[in-house]
Amino acid sequence: ANGRFGVPADETLEAYFAGLPPMSADGGSEEEFQEYWQCWRCPRLLPGGWLERRVHPQLAPSMAWPYWYHPESQTYAFDEPPSAPSIGEEAKFEPIEPAPSFSRCGPVWDMTCDELKEMLRQRGESTRRGITPQDLAARAVDEYENWLPRVQSWHDYIHHTFWFMGHDPSKGFTRESFADDDFFRALAAAATPRLQWMHPINIAYLAWTFSRPNVVVPEFMKAVGDHLSDGLLPMLDRCALCTMIWVYWKLRAPHPRFFRAVAEELKRPVRMRSLAPRNFQNSMIAFSRSGYEDPELIDRLAMGIRRLIDAHDPRRSKTATSVLFSYTCRSEDEVPADAFRINSLTVIMRAFADLRASVSSTHVQRCVGSMADYVKRSIERSPPMMREAGDAAQFVAALGQAAGACRPLKECMGPFISMLPDVLQGAPRNSARALQQGFFACGLDGMDMT
Repeated sequence: ANGRFGVPADETLEAYFAGLPPMSADGGSEEEFQEYWQCWRCPRLLPGGWLERRVHPQLAPSMAWPYWYHPESQTYAFDEPPSAPSIGEEAKFEPIEPAPSFSRCGPVWDMTCDELKEMLRQRGESTRRGITPQDLAARAVDEYENWLPRVQSWHDYIHHTFWFMGHDPSKGFTRESFADDDFFRALAAAATPRLQWMHPINIAYLAWTFSRPNVVVPEFMKAVGDHLSDGLLPMLDRCALCTMIWVYWKLRAPHPRFFRAVAEELKRPVRMRSLAPRNFQNSMIAFSRSGYEDPELIDRLAMGIRRLIDAHDPRRSKTATSVLFSYTCRSEDEVPADAFRINSLTVIMRAFADLRASVSSTHVQRCVGSMADYVKRSIERSPPMMREAGDAAQFVAALGQAAGACRPLKECMGPFISMLPDVLQGAPRNSARALQQGFFACGLDGMDMT
């Protein structure tokens, strides 16, 4: 049997995602989010010490979906524990205590986020006005404690994160786009004892702002990982969860318990089904470059990647909403998931190769086959806006290096030999050189790169 675009269907892949409740149609309705937020603020307390909250609406079949966590044993349950109250028994709740108030004295409390951004763009201006890093940090924590997010998206956070002043996408995230190191150190000190009053998705974006200017505060990162591992990971949306694991890698901040907890959350089929291409890329970067060994996790990530690329028409820049839902921000912006690009598959290919044991897995080999087929289809069909110079050559080079270590992957190289001019079209010299090295690594030396 064949799937879409002539890709062979695979019963194992289909079985992995079979039996799940229907996928969210819209990433969560307003009613679902209201209940989700309320259950974060005031979780239900069951006999035996279980706390009941709601998974992120992205993971729910268009209705609020409960989960349970047992703090003493650090155990999750996604079916109601046997100690649940019987029908008619009064429910008990464990509300979060109100946060201690900040003094709210000084000019920083009278300024909007846009005004604070403008001030921080002018280096030294805050000092001239008598505003200290501690003043700014208190204002930042207060900002994040007093609004509730739907998803981790810049569409919303740009209005609340004054210490990230924006950036030019053509230049990437420069150091000048963020407040100085003194601010971040003060922010870590202010936020660490107040994490319980900050929604978990806000915590994730807060941690991300440390990663881009590469400000490492080990005690803050440990506190964040401990806090989120204590029963809160199912509340994170797909971007927050996979960004967080990337942040720990980026900051070289090891947290074994957090990595284990995220790995277990990602292994759940309903979570894996919710991931977008960028989430797979961030997860593979973090786990492979951190040397995290979990063959089951890598197999499941490989199956999730295949689910998306086998179903995608590479002429489209966005993933079809029938395959993966869009999300809607508080700003009412609806954001469909970006589709895989060749460059992102190259990153994933290298990550598989870094985890040497993974390329011998049947699931990973099938995924690599699907990736190679997608790249071939992308070379043939993708519009220029989805391509970058040398992207195909870099992918085939990475595939060749992996095939050198795992001979069964060598057959994936065949189609690219017959279309070598297309693979090399527009490729800079370094990409052509990398491609030649890839062919050599898998025993296909002598290929003409001219």
